[in-house]
Amino acid sequence: MPAPTPEKKVTLMTRRATKRRFSAMMAITVAFALMLASVPASGATAPVARTRPQAGVARVAPERTAASGIRTLAADDDIPGVAILPSPITGTLSATSDIDDVFAVNLNDGDTLSATITGPAGSYFDLWLYMPTATTVDDVDLSYGSNAPDVDFVYPFTLDFKVDATMGYAPGTYYLDAYAAQGSGTYTITWRIIPEDGDNDIPGTALPASPFTRWNSASLLLPAFGVDKDPVWIDMFDVYSVDLAEGDQFTATVSTTDSDLDMELLLYPPHASNVDTDGLVYYEDAWVSASDLTKAGMPDTVHFIVPPGGAGTYYLSAEAWGGNGDYTVTWSVDQNMLVRMQGANRYATGLSIVRGTTLASKYAIIASGANYPDALSAAGVAGAYEAPLLLTNPTTLLDDLKVQLIELGVTDVIVIGGTPAVSSGVYTTLDNMGFNSVERLAGTDRYATSAACAARVAQITGTVPGAFVVRGDSFPDALAVAPFAYTQAMPVLLTRTTALPAGIASFLDVNNVADVYIAGGTSAVSGAVATSLDGLNEGTTAVTRIAGDDRYETARKVADFGVGAGWGTYSFVGVATGSNFPDALAGGVGCGRMNGVMLLTKPTALSPWCAGAITANAGSIERVAVFGSSAAVSAGVYNAINALLP
Repeated sequence: MPAPTPEKKVTLMTRRATKRRFSAMMAITVAFALMLASVPASGATAPVARTRPQAGVARVAPERTAASGIRTLAADDDIPGVAILPSPITGTLSATSDIDDVFAVNLNDGDTLSATITGPAGSYFDLWLYMPTATTVDDVDLSYGSNAPDVDFVYPFTLDFKVDATMGYAPGTYYLDAYAAQGSGTYTITWRIIPEDGDNDIPGTALPASPFTRWNSASLLLPAFGVDKDPVWIDMFDVYSVDLAEGDQFTATVSTTDSDLDMELLLYPPHASNVDTDGLVYYEDAWVSASDLTKAGMPDTVHFIVPPGGAGTYYLSAEAWGGNGDYTVTWSVDQNMLVRMQGANRYATGLSIVRGTTLASKYAIIASGANYPDALSAAGVAGAYEAPLLLTNPTTLLDDLKVQLIELGVTDVIVIGGTPAVSSGVYTTLDNMGFNSVERLAGTDRYATSAACAARVAQITGTVPGAFVVRGDSFPDALAVAPFAYTQAMPVLLTRTTALPAGIASFLDVNNVADVYIAGGTSAVSGAVATSLDGLNEGTTAVTRIAGDDRYETARKVADFGVGAGWGTYSFVGVATGSNFPDALAGGVGCGRMNGVMLLTKPTALSPWCAGAITANAGSIERVAVFGSSAAVSAGVYNAINALLP
């Protein structure tokens, strides 16, 4: 698969990139502020000028000698302190009489020290870290501080530090200082040392057995004093490799009991080489802008079905974008006959279908997901170009869709429908992404757009021996023909119920279309329209009606007819709700890409026609894909389908 071009990388804006950029800017801003302020602010800190008490805070400066009449310092009041005690550590501090408790801790190359402190109400107890070369807890030798007290003044305060030679930090004995800036009382320090795990980038380490628990942090490591380097993430990325076969369904969920930690899962393709720059295969949770860093929902789950030709080593990255702590990943890989392709909304569901049926494509067909007419006509165009159909928000090109276009290796984009369907803003955004071409197929209304799509099919294929004719003011019948429109590169022509549009008639005449297939009964496409079709090409056009008593029976009859004609097989069966259109729009083309069929069901009760088709063809079925979440096709329907499979 071709790598994304520089232009595409520049224009790609993902939620993850936005959060990282914001976090990095925040950390750098905080570090600068710390050099000026007398108390620490949010984020990891660089070497700072540390002024112990703020003005107006009464205190008695502790002496470092045992002069007559002056108290003797305890062993832990200054460097070298005492050897760090097992976690948790409990002690007392006072901003007027016992300011510091110092603990010596040995850190090896690659070790991360993560420590938190809590104190009593009204206190301000902080953590500071001194380098191995430090000899006293003074303003000059202070090297690293904890996060967040000046921002929210809410315990716990956390210090994350990593021994990283590239950032100027060497192995040795470091000194962790619990420091009282205000108040007095009992503190508790929890701490741990996390050895270098070597999983911060691709290829990572082999995915451990499920479930497993690891530690992660969204903290930045700033360089040692005098080292000219940009901040780096202390951990953030935990990358795990997993071998997946074609058709595998991979599911992974990350959860945590640490309220301070927020995690997300991202899955990278076999060709990926770097988690910070490569395009994504899949990620799932709510978009959060840099100006609204509310926590995304946890747990976070990734569902991925390996498309045809997609076998290989994938990389699951567990990434922290807020706080630190332990997380748990549960995961599974299976080859179940029944799968669900779903997302948080119609657009995410559409992308899930594309990911599960398409590894790569030079072309992409894009239509509005807010309404159905243009997307119905798009199935034949997608077949002519052997391209997936992706649904867009009419006015905004969502970041997930941008990512998918890049991940597929798309070079040319075809937009279906006029500006009311897909706005000029969406078109311009696509045009600015650096594709070789972006064009629009559209007419003055849905029927003219349908004719324009048919004309493009004729242009690409050179001949149009057959076409589907379906009602243009409703969707179910057209959904059923979409897989075969794709496999046969056959136009889907929209008609009014009682009158054949002139543009549609003209296309059929000009292109000498010999066979026309009407999907739906006379209440959908009237006898008058059928008669008009029959009279085309000087009466040589053959008209075949495929219909049932309702949309569910019609879908079954269309599936059987297409399989009988050799247009597809029952090896792959897509099932979508017949009550709404979005999930089936992308699903119909997805079924076509898998050389399969589309069946419709009621949302909460499995249609007898759908059940009958599955039962009759159970011996041929290799996979059934339910399109949409349980809100579209209920768990009860899903289970009923599963019970029919061998």
